[in-house]
Amino acid sequence: MVTATAVLILPASALGKPTRKPIVTRMVQRFIGCLLAGAISLALLPLLGG
Repeated sequence: MVTATAVLILPASALGKPTRKPIVTRMVQRFIGCLLAGAISLALLPLLGG
């Protein structure tokens, strides 16, 4: 699962490194981005819901 996720979210050049730090960093950034997008959409839902 981790390998499949890493292939999908990282460029091929970053996978040659022996550390998982780039993978974790990208996953955290995407998780925070998803949380922010969800919070913004919930805040705007009453305004745009009609």
